[in-house]
Amino acid sequence: MVNTNRDCTICGNNVHEYEELSVQYSGQEYYFCSDEHEVVFKRTPEKFV
Repeated sequence: MVNTNRDCTICGNNVHEYEELSVQYSGQEYYFCSDEHEVVFKRTPEKFV
């Protein structure tokens, strides 16, 4: 079985494949555990890269 879990870029919580939110930035994929964290990243991605 392949582990498809990822960690939230903002808080480090586990993000399961079926609830995955992600954004591509500078050729890299970033994952989030909530819509709010996705918004935070989009406002200031350079803080998390």
